[in-house]
Amino acid sequence: MTLDRQKLKTYYNALHVQTPVDYGDENERKKYVEGLHGDKDVVTALFHAIDFQDGQGVFLFSGQRGSGKSTELKRLKFRIETETTPKAKVYYLDMTDWLNSNRPLELGSFVVSLVAAWSDQLGSLHTQQSLAERFWQFLSRTNIKIDHFKIEGGSPNIKAALQLSLQTDANFLSEIATAIQGRRTAFITQAKQLISEIVADICPSGEKCILLIDSLEKISGVGDSAEAVLTSVLSLFSQNSDALQLPRVHAVYSIAPYVMEHNKNLPSILGGATYVQLPSVHVFQRDSNQPDAAGIACVVAMVSLRCPDWQEFIKEADLRQLITDSGGDLRDLMRALQNCFISLTDESPQASVETLAFARSQIRPTVVIPIEDMMWMERISRTHRPEVSATQSALILEKYLNTKHILAYLNGETWYGIHPLIREQIREQVERHGQSNATA
Repeated sequence: MTLDRQKLKTYYNALHVQTPVDYGDENERKKYVEGLHGDKDVVTALFHAIDFQDGQGVFLFSGQRGSGKSTELKRLKFRIETETTPKAKVYYLDMTDWLNSNRPLELGSFVVSLVAAWSDQLGSLHTQQSLAERFWQFLSRTNIKIDHFKIEGGSPNIKAALQLSLQTDANFLSEIATAIQGRRTAFITQAKQLISEIVADICPSGEKCILLIDSLEKISGVGDSAEAVLTSVLSLFSQNSDALQLPRVHAVYSIAPYVMEHNKNLPSILGGATYVQLPSVHVFQRDSNQPDAAGIACVVAMVSLRCPDWQEFIKEADLRQLITDSGGDLRDLMRALQNCFISLTDESPQASVETLAFARSQIRPTVVIPIEDMMWMERISRTHRPEVSATQSALILEKYLNTKHILAYLNGETWYGIHPLIREQIREQVERHGQSNATA
């Protein structure tokens, strides 16, 4: 049998892990599987909350990396644009284009990045004053120095001028932080005035204006910076409720699960915000390590939409096992399948034991972690709850959700489990540690 390399190449690209399904594109929409995340449709919940609420509002959308939040936000955008009357104005903002995920998130840089990202989406408005001019005046009024980079006064494209500075220029970020010290209220007032002016321009007849603010959960830091970065994200949401409530705007913030675990009262602090969570796909039954046949079938359907003849390259039993081994993380599953496909040859045109082992090795979290953290994970494996004690920072949950050691599910209320590829290894190491202590 000759390997169909062109088909493999097509399938490899169909499994591209960094690109969410653009639900507004008819061809892309065909890749979407209904019910992939269970019976509760978070997009429908958000859609109705936004549709029902007049004025302005805050909406929190939580979920683990790889669960498909960006796809669901784009589906929400499509539904609002096609199902609301009068037609609302919806803008999707990917904040990773503007914020450095390894730096602490300060209020000033967040507000500047948000307005810059939104202005870039708006482009040119037919008003007396261009967006770029208006935005530059805002920076000037708030004492943020802008002389070290320039833009043309009438250009609507502020992205090229600001993006690099917001992501990499420590001096510029320091200038923003310094500018609001001692004058936070004035800074927020001026930012809200700018936002009000923009909304008045784009929604002259009182249409709803909705911002889908994606990827804030990716601001997590690495190594020694992680705790400072994660703490800064908690502070942004718990201490700046006034700044996050935008005038005449329905703002949907995509946040990490630990933000809510740390402060269950956050929706109330943010003015009665609506909160929904997108879990990993339910490949396990609730509070259990037992496979969930319905959840696995949904993932098989998703693979079939992207790779119709996948049976040529991998056996059904092996695909189902790989789905279970990914723990319901769609991004990791697609990456594992890509690694299967690039390993196939004319001599071995279907995934072999060795090929599957290699694919699993690419998505298996490391077990080179402190034994104390393994013991905490083992408690989660038994109770399926966060198991964060009073003496243990809630940030440990976010740390290991980011690294996929721990996965979040939502068959009912939120529950947690160890990644299936390291579950037994963690249990064995904890048992050996306990036996060593007993004999010491």
